[in-house]
Amino acid sequence: MGWNDHVDFELYEAVSDAVDEGYLEEGTPAYGIAQQVVDQGYDSLSDKQKWVYDNKVLPALKGAQEYHDAERRRELLERDD
Repeated sequence: MGWNDHVDFELYEAVSDAVDEGYLEEGTPAYGIAQQVVDQGYDSLSDKQKWVYDNKVLPALKGAQEYHDAERRRELLERDD
C-alpha cells in the first residue's frame, strides 16, 4: 500500500476550493479536522471533532460548492449570449 491509498482526493479538492473561496480558513481547528478526514477518514474523528466537521466544515464545503456552481452557470450563460 502506498502513502495515498487512503487519501480522499475529491474531498481534498473540495477543502482547497473552500479555502480559496474564503469559506474555510487554514490554521483553524475546522481546517485541521477537514485535513484529518482527507487523510484518515471521518471515522478517525473523536465525537467533538465530528461535531465540528458536521457543523463547520460541511457547511463551508457546501457554500464553496454553491459558489462554484453559480460561477459555472454564469460562465455558461455568458457563452450563450
